Amino acid sequence: IKAKEKIHLTEDEAAFIALHIVNAELDMTMNQVMNMPAMLSDILSIVRMSYKEQINEASIEYERFVVHIKYMLRRTFEGSVYSQTDRELFDSLCKKEPYAFSISKKIRKYMREKSGMDIPDEEMCYLMVHLSRIQQYGLMKK
Repeated sequence: IKAKEKIHLTEDEAAFIALHIVNAELDMTMNQVMNMPAMLSDILSIVRMSYKEQINEASIEYERFVVHIKYMLRRTFEGSVYSQTDRELFDSLCKKEPYAFSISKKIRKYMREKSGMDIPDEEMCYLMVHLSRIQQYGLMKK
């Protein structure tokens, strides 16, 4: 806007315009767009507090997890979901990765309390996979 129209916007005004653009692109309410960064931060805090060791936030596993959470929030607010979950896969992951499953349940509970929305089992599967990878490769061992 400054370059084309020679109008200087404050940082707050620019952020407000950017939120409207994001809102239009994502077909989400302004309230949902405004809540996403705080929800992302809260979810990451849940994960950090759940592990005994510090997470290596520079690890590829953590970076992939953060990207997944961003898209999970977007899909949840848009009401779009993956195809039906293979029940055997879900049950197998729950048994094989009980710690990842317990953290996923904390995230699901948080989402229900914060937004009234549920994380479907499809998303829970992906959460467990990412959390398992963080546990295996993304922790800073003491």
